[in-house]
Amino acid sequence: TAPGMESFYIRLINPIGETLAVENLGSGIMTSANSNQEIRYTQVKELDYANDAMVGCFLWEPNVPFSEGKYNVEVYNKGYLAGTGSLLLK
Repeated sequence: TAPGMESFYIRLINPIGETLAVENLGSGIMTSANSNQEIRYTQVKELDYANDAMVGCFLWEPNVPFSEGKYNVEVYNKGYLAGTGSLLLK
């Protein structure tokens, strides 16, 4: 990928498998490059990519409590799954 601004779509999935999304906070729908399926995302973040390892951060405050459990995180770029992770809230 050439250096420059890239859009990274972050999908935060709650313990019961629902994507957390609030349109007023930047949530929306993207299309998978592999399957052409629509995927709901939590927030999109623009980062200046420089062909090097990088760290990105996003703040999403929906003003509702998060339930306990395991949350999965998916990051997409250009419609492709670029990374995954998880976190456990107690």
